[in-house]
Amino acid sequence: MKKVFITLSIVFITTLFYSCKKNEQRILDITPTAGTALVKINYSMPFAVNSSVQIKINDVRVSNLITFPTPFPGGGLNTGGSNQPDYMSLPVGTSTVSVSRPNVGTNVDSLILFSGSVSFEANKNVTLHVTDTGAAVTSVLTVDNVTMPDSGFSRFKFVHLMPNVPAIDLYYGTTIVAANILYKGVSSEFQIPVTGTSLSWAIRPAGALSTTTAIATYAQTVADRKSMTVFAAGYNGALTPRAPRVSLLYNR
Repeated sequence: MKKVFITLSIVFITTLFYSCKKNEQRILDITPTAGTALVKINYSMPFAVNSSVQIKINDVRVSNLITFPTPFPGGGLNTGGSNQPDYMSLPVGTSTVSVSRPNVGTNVDSLILFSGSVSFEANKNVTLHVTDTGAAVTSVLTVDNVTMPDSGFSRFKFVHLMPNVPAIDLYYGTTIVAANILYKGVSSEFQIPVTGTSLSWAIRPAGALSTTTAIATYAQTVADRKSMTVFAAGYNGALTPRAPRVSLLYNR
């Protein structure tokens, strides 16, 4: 069985996971060491009962208990977790990633919700997004750009993780920033200037008029020199906890 290698910085961060201050992003060493990859898991599986889950790599539990939607480690906006760009340092090669509901008070799997073999490459920062439920559960692996954007801008990409909408247009304010992104699709990167004004991210079915009611919205004032992934989660038309939402996770 492979061992999971977690850097000292990540061990420290995990220990203090809930003590991190909101809206205070620490700059971490986000360059993989030789022979490793930096990995984030975006738990985006919208069950009708939002029970706590654990994440395991090669049968070793690496997470605290989390709920939908939470990127681990780290977090984002309109998600669980902190506002940090943290990654786990994992060995290069194929690893088994699983998400499960544990027996109460233990790390023992009660119900495995997702399990898959994922190949991690050296010197890359990646996020494994897991979405949908039951037999339809699936995943998307994205490569994250963790270089610093130019001053006065932040960088984004969009990942469509809402199973019952075939394609989505993403708006920031009244501007389409990612068009016709298919389910499980990933947009090209785009930059937004820092203005100090709060505008709303909005998702609509691809091709819908900008005047139509959005599936979901989330207001954000773009901060300077961040790199983030915007993602659509939940089910269109569902009620909480599976209600549709727009969320963001930090890459840098």
